[in-house]
Amino acid sequence: MIYEEAITLAKESNNLELQDMILNIMKDLAISIKDYSLAYSYLEQKVDVSNIRFTEKAKKDQLELETKYKTSEYILEAENQRQRTRVTLLLLLLAVGAAIT
Repeated sequence: MIYEEAITLAKESNNLELQDMILNIMKDLAISIKDYSLAYSYLEQKVDVSNIRFTEKAKKDQLELETKYKTSEYILEAENQRQRTRVTLLLLLLAVGAAIT
């Protein structure tokens, strides 16, 4: 069947959205010809693809949050370092001023 070939090509390309769409069409076609065991088979495959998509999205979201967190940590550390440098310079100026007077 042409849809079986389409599923195979989608799986080989790792395009989960395409796999999901094709499996949905296949499930609907199987229901329309009243082949419920085939429809159930496609539904099971669709659930597997959806789980993989959900897992990949969760991993991507987690990585994005970790990146934002680490970036904010670096920004905070840079700001703290800048403040420490400013305080050190002020203390140095006070010491020089006290030594001069």
